[in-house]
Formats: sequence, C-alpha cells, structure tokens
Amino acid sequence: TPLFYAVSNNRDSVMEILLDSGASLQAQDVLGKTPLCVAAEKKVEAPLRLLLQRGADPNAQDTLGRSPLHWAASKGYSKGIKILCENHADLNLQDQYKRTPLLTTAAAGSYESVKILLS
Repeated sequence: TPLFYAVSNNRDSVMEILLDSGASLQAQDVLGKTPLCVAAEKKVEAPLRLLLQRGADPNAQDTLGRSPLHWAASKGYSKGIKILCENHADLNLQDQYKRTPLLTTAAAGSYESVKILLS
C-alpha cells in the first residue's frame, strides 16, 4: 500500500497525508507485517515515532508472531527498541518459535540492544 511505501522510504510528510486521509495503521502486508513492523525493520525513526503517536499497536504480531520489537531486535536497532519500549511494547511476546525480543537481539549480536532490553 502507499503507507508501506512511505514508511519504507522514510517519507513522514507523505505518511501524515495518508494517515489524515484514512490509511490504516493496522494494515498488513502478505506476511502480516504492519507499517510499524516495517518502520522497525527498516530502522526509520521518524516513521516509527509518527506511527506510535498516531496509535499504532506496538504489540501487533505478523504471521510468524514477530512484533515491531522483534523486528527492531533482529536488526540491532537499539534506538527503535528504546522507542518501542517507551511506548509499552511487550518485552515478553514470543514469536512462533518461542523467541522473545531479547533472544532475537542476542542472536543478532547486538550488545547495545541487549543492554536496553535488560534495563
């Protein structure tokens, strides 16, 4: 959808227009990822913050049970992890393989992200 494109390309002004025009924060791609999951995966801070400010669910899970926090953790996106945690992302959500965001970021080798999740 246009919102996924705007998020992926860090186009927050376009996102504002789309959201003001009724674009869904809960839209899902073929893998069940929401725009917030994509923002976490692509490591784009402005879209991540905007989607959360507009009410995106920080605990929405894709078809494999991955939340935005799992996506940020898998990319070692420590800033995104901090932002999601500040917005009540559930640290204990498990994906279909029973992996939490902490296990995901440890597997990715991101020491900084592990520290944030443990604090």
